[in-house]
Amino acid sequence: MLLQEVGGVHLVLELVSSTLQTSLQSSAPDGRIVLIGNLGGKQATVDTQAWRLKRVQVIGGGLLRASVVNEEKILRLIAEKAITPYIERTLSVEQTAEAHRLLEQGEPQGKIVLIHA
Repeated sequence: MLLQEVGGVHLVLELVSSTLQTSLQSSAPDGRIVLIGNLGGKQATVDTQAWRLKRVQVIGGGLLRASVVNEEKILRLIAEKAITPYIERTLSVEQTAEAHRLLEQGEPQGKIVLIHA
């Protein structure tokens, strides 16, 4: 999820972790990355010099124990378009097997949304 600002993204909610370098590249100077998931595994490789020169803060967090109040805040921010989830693909429910294949291969950078028509 991204909060776009001039010169890059001011806030990234990083759910994958293996895409941390992409989040860093997308970040604005003095931006923040909140690492809230490890869908891509526990390991990530980042260019620490780019991180340092951009002065990006990486903050550990998580949604597994998120309070209802925090979940409501996140949903409100999405509804207000203050943050935008990055949707990689939209597939029909009939393509669920394909969605699973993509996730298992670690292909998507964003979310896969299944639509029931």
